[in-house]
Amino acid sequence: ARLNGRRRFVVASFHGDTNGLMTIPVVDALDKLMILKDVDEAAECEGGKPWLAPPPPLLIVGLDANTYVDHVPGKRLGVREFSDHIARREMATCWGVCDPRVHTTFNARTYLQPQLNKAVRMAERASSDMTDKNPKDHILFRDPALFDLNEDTAGYGTGEDPRKVLYVGQKRGPGFSCRFVSRDNTGRGRFVSDAPFPTMSFPSDHAIVTAELEMKWRRDDATNDR
Repeated sequence: ARLNGRRRFVVASFHGDTNGLMTIPVVDALDKLMILKDVDEAAECEGGKPWLAPPPPLLIVGLDANTYVDHVPGKRLGVREFSDHIARREMATCWGVCDPRVHTTFNARTYLQPQLNKAVRMAERASSDMTDKNPKDHILFRDPALFDLNEDTAGYGTGEDPRKVLYVGQKRGPGFSCRFVSRDNTGRGRFVSDAPFPTMSFPSDHAIVTAELEMKWRRDDATNDR
C-alpha cells in the first residue's frame, strides 16, 4: 500500500499456534525481512547513492498471537513476555504495555459439547482454569520511541552481517503510535467485559480489536514531514 506518493506499507497477519510458541519466531522473521529489505533497496540504488532509495515501508501486523495471562516457559507464551520481546525489536502493540487483564477471548466448553472433562460450570466460567480468558489479539507496529533504546540489539546471530551493521548506523525512519484502541464483543461497537463469547449475536470467539495509529518520527529527526 502507498500514501502520499512514495510512502509504502507492508500489512501482514498471522494466526498463532494454540500455545503461542510460533508467535515470536514469526515476528522476528518479519522484523528481519523489513531490515534486510530496507538495506538491500539502499544498496541497489542506482549510482551507489543510498540516500536516493525510497523511504522504507512501514510494517503493520494483525496478530492472533495466542498470548496468555500466565507464561509457562517452553509451553505457553505469556503476554508480558511477548511485550518485552517485541520492545527489544523496537516494536509495540496497540495495547502499549500489555495488561494481562485486557482479554480478547472469553469462552469455555459446556456440558452439551464433546470432551466433558473440559466442561466448565456456569458459575465458574470466569474463574475456571479451563476457561479461555486471555489477551490474545494485537495490532503490531514499529515504535520510534524505542529506537534509541536498542541501538545494537537487533539480535540476529553474531551481529557480524554487514547489512545489519549498515542498518544499525542509519536512521530507521518513521513508525507509529497508537492514539486509540478498543474491543468489541457485541458487534455494536461495545465491549461487555463480563460476557462470554461467541453469542448468537456475535459469532466469534475473539473480540474485534480496532486501533487508530498515528505516524511518528524519532525525536532527533530534523526531516519530519508530517
